[in-house]
Amino acid sequence: METVDARSRYQTDIVSGGHFAFSQMEEGRRLTKFLISRMQKRGVALPMSSDLLRNFRYYHEGDEARLPIEKKSYASGTGNKATIRRKAPWFYCLSGFTAPVTKNRWALDRQNFASIWHDQVGLIVGGGNSKAQAEWSSFIFSRSGKLSYVPSSGEVREDELVLTYEDRKASLSISPESKSELKIKASLLDAASSATGQLLLHLKAGNTCKTAAGGVFSLSEKTLDIRAEDAGGWIEFEGWRITLPPGAKIVFPVYPFEPDDRNGKASLQEGRGVLSFPLNSSAPSTTLLITVLRQ
Repeated sequence: METVDARSRYQTDIVSGGHFAFSQMEEGRRLTKFLISRMQKRGVALPMSSDLLRNFRYYHEGDEARLPIEKKSYASGTGNKATIRRKAPWFYCLSGFTAPVTKNRWALDRQNFASIWHDQVGLIVGGGNSKAQAEWSSFIFSRSGKLSYVPSSGEVREDELVLTYEDRKASLSISPESKSELKIKASLLDAASSATGQLLLHLKAGNTCKTAAGGVFSLSEKTLDIRAEDAGGWIEFEGWRITLPPGAKIVFPVYPFEPDDRNGKASLQEGRGVLSFPLNSSAPSTTLLITVLRQ
């Protein structure tokens, strides 16, 4: 779960190197078969490699236990630090795990705390963290010209996450309304403060998006900046749409820091869309609606 993990970002590749390790547990043997079935559906064939040979040599046969991912509904978590919930066809995660910023290039900032998935369209919101980039954070507070975007603490209460940025607090809550609609609510817990709320959208280069106003845009290396006032109320991408509250905008591509590159530069395929919206005394909370059109 990339939302809880501090290092890994979301990938579409299916894990294939650790099947022999998974096989030492009942759930792991079931997981291995689950992963292989997904590979077969995609037409993926594992190449002859040391990973494949290791899986064959050290695989442990035995009983299996049903996985949560095979159920229509389940909830998992770690006290008040994270909730991972499936209400088919929705799957979502809220993480309250925080950590101090470090100069170590391999440790990304814990800054992006929500992830939303739908069975028909895949990942919609989330995908992981970056480093020294406020635009990848769930909230940004400004004080004396300095940005505060990595929280000092977080707490999950059912389907609501409360994040603390020094002496400022903000919350995110997720609520599936039906099989095709889900609401996200972002709020300031101190109405006298102000902040920018943000959602990392899983937009991908090479595709197109369109707006309620009739605009159709190609997603490429050219910066795309869509304002709510110009969009007409929502933006649609690959089978789903999201409403844009007043003052909101979407920017694409926003690149993450890439630790594996010497200069920290990410490729276009790693670029994502950022939906940002204002929170202040006039509008201390805002609600966004995601609608899945593909059935």
